[in-house]
Amino acid sequence: MPSLINYRELNILNDSEVAQIAETHENAPKYWTPEYCPKPEQIRQRIEQIKKRDYCVDRFFQLAETPDGKIIGFHWLDLEKADSELFGHIKSLWVHDDFQHQGLARQLKANGEIWAKNKGATYIKTTVHANNVKMLNFNLHFNFESGFIEMIKKL
Repeated sequence: MPSLINYRELNILNDSEVAQIAETHENAPKYWTPEYCPKPEQIRQRIEQIKKRDYCVDRFFQLAETPDGKIIGFHWLDLEKADSELFGHIKSLWVHDDFQHQGLARQLKANGEIWAKNKGATYIKTTVHANNVKMLNFNLHFNFESGFIEMIKKL
């Protein structure tokens, strides 16, 4: 793992930082669907979602940054409730290409799991696109199990 990586909470009062995270999150599908291009409205909606805590009990939003403040990774996990049971819902996990395979995603995910467990969550779930083989394998490696599979037919 790179030395001197700082892990800190997202500052939702910093519009520039929130916009950077929203844009990165919305552009992530390009990794598994190269022709994907988010619309500006999608990014604006994501900014609003990040700033609000609608539909969640609490939120973990941790950044990984270099000593000079460059954001090189983030993990977004909402604490939600279903059938009176708390669970962590992973919304996003991203690491800059230049810093992948160095343990950042593992550390971010571990930090999120500790947070969720301390908040009373009994499990963590996530949704991964079928073409995102890297994330599917990453999650399987860290003991996630396949659950529901959503299938789509375009009309």
